[in-house]
Amino acid sequence: MAEPANRQTNPAGGKYYVHPLTNERFDSVTTILDLVDKAALKIWAGMVAADYAVDNLPAIWAAQMTPACGNTFNKCHLKHGRGQSCERCPCGRCERCWWRRIAWRHEAESNRRSQEGTEVHEAINAWILGGGSQISIRPEVRPYMDQFHQWVTDYGLHPNGPDGAGSWEQTEVTLLNRQHGYAGTSDGAVWLRRGASRLADEFLDRVGGGDAELIRVDYKTREKPDERLYYDMPLQGVAYERCEAAMLPDGAEFPAPSTWARAVLQLRPESYTFKAMLSDDDAFVAFLGVLTTYRWINGVGKKPFDPPLGQMPIRAHVSDTALAVMDVAEDDPAGVDFAAVQEAIELALEPGCYLCEMGDPHEVHRTAQEHFAGTEDTPDGPDPLDSWLSEEEPPLPDLPPLPPVAQAQKARVRAAISADLAANAELIKAAGSVTAATMSSKFKVGSPQLALLDEPLPF
Repeated sequence: MAEPANRQTNPAGGKYYVHPLTNERFDSVTTILDLVDKAALKIWAGMVAADYAVDNLPAIWAAQMTPACGNTFNKCHLKHGRGQSCERCPCGRCERCWWRRIAWRHEAESNRRSQEGTEVHEAINAWILGGGSQISIRPEVRPYMDQFHQWVTDYGLHPNGPDGAGSWEQTEVTLLNRQHGYAGTSDGAVWLRRGASRLADEFLDRVGGGDAELIRVDYKTREKPDERLYYDMPLQGVAYERCEAAMLPDGAEFPAPSTWARAVLQLRPESYTFKAMLSDDDAFVAFLGVLTTYRWINGVGKKPFDPPLGQMPIRAHVSDTALAVMDVAEDDPAGVDFAAVQEAIELALEPGCYLCEMGDPHEVHRTAQEHFAGTEDTPDGPDPLDSWLSEEEPPLPDLPPLPPVAQAQKARVRAAISADLAANAELIKAAGSVTAATMSSKFKVGSPQLALLDEPLPF
């Protein structure tokens, strides 16, 4: 299937939609949800690399004795195409070329599976709009279409045909959410009718539906025989459901129909799964959280270190010396003499209220002084502020005994403080500045794929 209408790709591989009439830009739902960690994919990628290495042990052994070509990471194929080669192309036989091939084998497998999923969507769409007509598909795709037809039969569904009459209300339509600035292409919205089949009745019972309900369905393919559903699927479904408009390829819009439930249809070579998905307000809030993180990473998050002064957080009015002492105490609480630290803080802090020292007492102090001048009680009784100020601070509970290593460290700290507290505070301040120094390091933000490779493998 061709790229959905009005969807474009940025240089980093992310997707977004551009309205053909208004030039509005919408973030793509699928690209947003790529941010959600999928732990199973990491395990799968490692297994793919291991299987590929084991299957090619003779060639890998020969690569140990092949001189390095030095061209492993060259990108000359971008100039002359993959159908040609030149003296700067990777040889594909030396150890380094095999290392790169094995490391990125999961990308080739992922592209293969993505292509199969695209062909399945294309065949399904042609079957729906063509009144049940079949298009030519590869043998690898045929098992998935067989399971799709089995699902259609089990739930009493019918293709639409040229006149539009059938079970599908929508297929491959772009949905827009202007309030939050995102868009996506929904696979389809299908009518399930009670009495069409036993399974249709059971599904409507599970979702609390009536005689006929519109269900938004997302098609997924899985090569393994067992069912495996992931938590990003409901987030995708609820994002589509909260879109207020549907857009045709020419930019014409109409209200997006509200569906009764969201469901996923997972097609596998020998079976399928059709299940409703959670799509309540909490699920939508979770999606918006991912959307917010996605935009931060692609906005100010691209340069998160050494920000301008205007973006730095403002801390409470505490002296630099006291902050340094407290930072060290937080970093290594077991190795600091808290009594000495507390005394250093008291000495380092400026006396009194720093606002009062700027001139006349500030408004809070002036109001309190005028209101309580010459009296101990407020009109309603004793002032709680006075009683609170007169109370002694309760003593802190005794700390548990320190382990031997911490006791030794505590003794070293005590020896360091014995000279005088002011000098000790300066030492602690210098030690605490190490943390700030590390913040000046520069890091590349992005996935390993974007950090190491910007285009498909050249071999």
